[in-house]
Amino acid sequence: MIDALTGVCENCRELEAKRKRQEIATAEEQMGDLLAAADTVVLTTEPVLSDRHLVSRVGMVGSQCAFGMNALKDVSAGIRDVVGGRARVVEDTLRDAREAALRELKREAALVGANAVVSVMLELSEFSGGGKSMLFVMAYGTAVVVADGE
Repeated sequence: MIDALTGVCENCRELEAKRKRQEIATAEEQMGDLLAAADTVVLTTEPVLSDRHLVSRVGMVGSQCAFGMNALKDVSAGIRDVVGGRARVVEDTLRDAREAALRELKREAALVGANAVVSVMLELSEFSGGGKSMLFVMAYGTAVVVADGE
């Protein structure tokens, strides 16, 4: 029977919905596989992994994370500037940003089939103006495939 609004038969609509559900299930499975692979990616600032044999260089990978520094964090940091001491709220944001950038770097490496990233570098930038500030963390390195050393 054809739907008067869409002009599509009910059977075709059901088949299309089933196909879309299968696509979603496949994508979710692939994402799960990617996340599992990303968890095993090794990151190092060294140019080589001394305990592993280099199989191939895949290429450069990178990630970027931007974090807003809200007014509470800005006020907290301002008070610490005046009275001294560590600005824990800002330190927590820096740690979260670093961890997010490294986590994303592992995912990028897994996407290109690498199981390690060597020569990892981190860069940090802060932009502010108009009463708002943003913290940017970039992580990058060379994605490689390595095997256990002999």
